[in-house]
Amino acid sequence: MTSRIAVIGTGFRPQGNSLPPAEIAPIIGSGFEAELVEIPDGIFPGNHEARAIVDVQYRDAGRRALAAGFDAVYINTIGDYGLAELRDELEIPVIGSGETAYRTAKTIGPFAVVSIWPPSLDFIGARVLAQSGTADNYLGVTNLSEDEDMDTLADDENFVTDMRCCSLTSMQRIREARDAAIEKDGAAVVILGCTCMAPAAAMLPPNDEAVTLDPMTLGYRFAEYCVTHNLLPQDADYNHAREWLI
Repeated sequence: MTSRIAVIGTGFRPQGNSLPPAEIAPIIGSGFEAELVEIPDGIFPGNHEARAIVDVQYRDAGRRALAAGFDAVYINTIGDYGLAELRDELEIPVIGSGETAYRTAKTIGPFAVVSIWPPSLDFIGARVLAQSGTADNYLGVTNLSEDEDMDTLADDENFVTDMRCCSLTSMQRIREARDAAIEKDGAAVVILGCTCMAPAAAMLPPNDEAVTLDPMTLGYRFAEYCVTHNLLPQDADYNHAREWLI
């Protein structure tokens, strides 16, 4: 019997189809299918008011996934939009990329975040940090862009597309920020702070002193873990799950 996982969110721009993101497709396990559920007329959660709208949009997408017969919902964004609302409504597993990354990191040790986004968006991660109960292990975030960079986001080429193309400059900045968090701040884990960073995560050389987590693929694997073990994510033992995920 095949289990179906709804992936809500591409990690970046709309794809216009139901194919799972390119980074998820190669890791889909035997007996599973993953299908993208896109957000119609999605907006960018650039402030608290916009994030509230995005929460509703993701909640509605999760409802559609349940009605379509999916066995689990994976919210493929580190902001975990609509997570709490969907868990209140749905009896199937609802997995958040951000919660999965933060709670997995907590089982290892102190963790830091390296984010492509500017400081003005740190409120998104702050909510995930609070809701996941991981603040005691959190060392801080390194922002790889400035607030004024957000003005270029609608352009065909911008600081995010540059990173997703794995340009030498972007990769060097990510690596240097990751290594500084490990060597200077004492991080045992560094989380890449957006599922849009998945292409860079796949190309980033490891640092043997700590673990680097890609929230997109980590969260998807956890969705399969929950379905396989007949678990709701809020009831999972992340110490046990870590052996499956990493």
